[in-house]
Amino acid sequence: MHAAPPRPHGAWRLRHAPLVVPALMLVLASRSSGQVVEPPPGWYDGDTHGHVNFLNPTVTLPELWIEQQENGLDVLWIQYWNPAQDDPAWYAEFAPLVTGSEEAITAGDPLHAMQAGVEVSGLAASQFGHLQALAIADGAFPNTSSTTPVMAFFHEQPGAVNGYAHVRWPLTYELHPPLALKHFGAVFAPMELTMGLVDFLEVHQLAAEFSMDVRGMYYKLLNTGLRVALSGGSDNTIIHDEVGGSRNYVLLGNEPLDAMTWAAGLKAGRSTVSIGETVFLDLQVEGARLGDQLDLAPGPVDVTATVIVADGVAGSGSVDIVLDGNVIETLPYDLPAGGAFAVDLVVDVQASGWLAAFIDDVALTGAIYLIVDGKPIASEFDAVYWQTIMQTLRDNLRIFATGTETASIEQDLERAVEVFTALAAVDAEPPAGVRRVGVSSQACEGPIAAGVLGMPIEDDPDFAITCLNAPPDALGLLMIGAQSAPQGVPLLGAKGFVFPVVTGLLVTSDGGGYTRLPALLPTGFAGATFYVQFLWSATPECGAASPTGFSASDALEITIQPAGA
Repeated sequence: MHAAPPRPHGAWRLRHAPLVVPALMLVLASRSSGQVVEPPPGWYDGDTHGHVNFLNPTVTLPELWIEQQENGLDVLWIQYWNPAQDDPAWYAEFAPLVTGSEEAITAGDPLHAMQAGVEVSGLAASQFGHLQALAIADGAFPNTSSTTPVMAFFHEQPGAVNGYAHVRWPLTYELHPPLALKHFGAVFAPMELTMGLVDFLEVHQLAAEFSMDVRGMYYKLLNTGLRVALSGGSDNTIIHDEVGGSRNYVLLGNEPLDAMTWAAGLKAGRSTVSIGETVFLDLQVEGARLGDQLDLAPGPVDVTATVIVADGVAGSGSVDIVLDGNVIETLPYDLPAGGAFAVDLVVDVQASGWLAAFIDDVALTGAIYLIVDGKPIASEFDAVYWQTIMQTLRDNLRIFATGTETASIEQDLERAVEVFTALAAVDAEPPAGVRRVGVSSQACEGPIAAGVLGMPIEDDPDFAITCLNAPPDALGLLMIGAQSAPQGVPLLGAKGFVFPVVTGLLVTSDGGGYTRLPALLPTGFAGATFYVQFLWSATPECGAASPTGFSASDALEITIQPAGA
């Protein structure tokens, strides 16, 4: 595991002054009353977890719209909740309400948007915890007699944004027994994230007094190099009394307010979450915004943290600056009558990682990804942690009611174990006979990493060549040669480190951008050296940095080891 850089020695520079934020046109009186914070222009707040059904008392759509306006929410996602997967009444009454379009009640309101999605819980499906599906047009998910995973059903719908509700996970790295894992919720989210099926984790509370919350899962996943967004959902009348009790602000910039656009911004990670309606927290690094990737050389970066508290509301506390899950700076603020607090500080970044900001019990930002010298974000420690969790689940799957999906879930867990093993290898010392050459070009999930599973021993059936962070569901080429070009040669807009290429193998990546090629190295060739590198075509969901649409991994020098090594 790469260690977090030491605390920066440079003094942070305080800017504590009123921040002038122009009011949006036609803002409701409740929005400007001083009780609801006004975020900077381009930010729109929303709640991904509003309910009208299965509540006591039931809330009607008109009542929810009034509540949305009173609580200053620009966007509200209604989650039609089905706790009984085979309930025909639910399919007849509520599934047809999920249309993929904005609700008629807000269609004529330029300041607010309301749209319907689905919350699914208590199922024998490829998810445990409460699954959420936003921006979908078909809510009639498979019932228990189907072998189609529920998460996959939603993911395959164009524009879908999927995640898990009220996520909580231990903040420590202590390993828990299988029965405890069963009750944490969202237990399969890491598995499905490796498959490209999960877009966000929902925040419902943030407090140091609890031993678990979303950070327990979020930080550990980001440290492996996987990327996932944060959402804010109130789960009204169940966790929070009203919608907006937990909310997230999504940066749309100059794009017009629209529920589908807002959901796409959430999926892209341009999100910061607050508990309640009075505080907004933001973070920027060298001008990069939440969800952005910043390519850097090792050294100091300028970081700006901003807290805005609603006018007339007293706000005080401290902002934690978090690097790779470690608090590297704590910045106190005190705004007795509301206003803004902004701090500039310098952070020394020596290895690829991520930055976020946190206020205990109040707010948590999404991440800004820092790529240093083209190297992927990778923590062997965190990847081994998730590898162990996935192995524990696979070996104890009988404690879950997995129904007809037992066999497919076992396969998915086995695949997750392998992916986390490959992620751990990115940060570990390569095995004997393997050396990295060059750096990758960029794809949508950061640097593409070639790797191996095992030592390259002749005639070893378990040895394999892997690739991580490739464009999902893409066509690629594994280039193989006897020589390398350490400085790289132009290659379809990327850089080739295998030159000349002697042969190639067509490959495909899965939905999580992963591929594995078993490589049986022939007996009698111990000591022979060859080079491999992956070249990938872009997909509509994941473009490449080059104008040609191609991206490439780093390369590997592989020297075959003798049997028995």
